[in-house]
Parts: sequence; C-alpha cells; structure tokens
Amino acid sequence: MRSVAGSDPREIVRRGYDQVAEPYLEFTGPHIPTRLRWLRRAVPLIRPGSPVVDLGCGAMPATRELVEDHTLMGVDLSIEQLRMARRATGGRAALVLADITDFAVRPGSLGAVVSMWALLHVPRDAQRALFASVARWLEPSGVFLCSLGLTDDPGSVEDFLGSPMFFSHFDGASTTAMVGDAGLVVEEADEVEEPDGTRAPWVLARRPA
Repeated sequence: MRSVAGSDPREIVRRGYDQVAEPYLEFTGPHIPTRLRWLRRAVPLIRPGSPVVDLGCGAMPATRELVEDHTLMGVDLSIEQLRMARRATGGRAALVLADITDFAVRPGSLGAVVSMWALLHVPRDAQRALFASVARWLEPSGVFLCSLGLTDDPGSVEDFLGSPMFFSHFDGASTTAMVGDAGLVVEEADEVEEPDGTRAPWVLARRPA
C-alpha cells in the first residue's frame, strides 16, 4: 500500500479499470449472488418503468437485470467497462462516460440509484456531497442501494488484479450514517462476507414519500 499524495485518484481508477476489465468480470464471480440478492430486495420497491441510474455500472448482473424493466443509465469512468456494459445490455442502456462525482440529473427524476463496489473508489471527502446529490435525484419513495467501504482509509493505492487502484472510505457505520444524514431513510443495512473472505457493508435506503 502506498500514499496517493501527488496522484490523481480519478486517473488511477480510470486506468485501472480499463486495464483489468476482463479479469475484473471473472473476479466478481463469487460476489454475484450477493449483488443479485440485494438487488432483488430493492427492485420491488422501485416504481415500475421508472428511470434508474447505476453509478460505476461496469458489466455486472445488476446492470443486465435492471435494463429488463427500467430505463437504465449506466455511469462509469472506464471506457472499457462501458464497452462491456453495452455488450451485456445489448445496447439497451444509456451509458455515460463520467466520474460519478461529476454526474448529475434533474432533481426528483429517478426511481432508483444503484452503486455496487464503486463508492469505495470515491475520495471520502467527496462522499457526503455525493449522497446528498443522490437524495436530490430520487423521486419521493425512490430507492438507493449501495455497497460501502468496510474500514477507515483516508486514501490509498493498492495492487488490484495486477493494476494500481485507488481506495478511500470511512468505516461502514460512519458511511451508513452519512446516507441517513443526506435525508434518506435507511431500511436495511448489513455487513456481508463473500465466499472469498472479502467483507462489505450493504445499505438499502429510500427517500421519504
């Protein structure tokens, strides 16, 4: 692990996910059941046919499932991840090449925002503002589903599938509290251990009706 002083976290993340696009898809295999289990808890709460945004979408099963019944927009910093997402969705999702902290939509326009294993790459000083943005984007009773960082990490670069990758997060309890502070009601929160031993807090929240 090494400090990120003098480095551009966005460029590290962009370059990293471009480089490990195919290996990452294989790496996530053991995590797919958890992603789908939480997604299937969220989907019944999302207004049918409503617009949904997947922040840090990649080519994950959530992206493929959401596009079946919703107008889906996937946002990712990596062009390679977006190419894979286009293949996975058969071109049915609108895809946006952007850092998720720069992305914005009209307030009250989304039925749901989903972000799986992407927020831990956002500098933690920017996460509170991002949660506030998500709360503004959601329509009343709109759904926010996300996974979070587990421990306290002010910002580090680690080897990830052979490529440098930036990570930054507060501990799970602190970040879950930030979701509530943004004006969302946390309906479910749990720390999940994957088959490969990795752990992550998951949060399902809603904008008040």
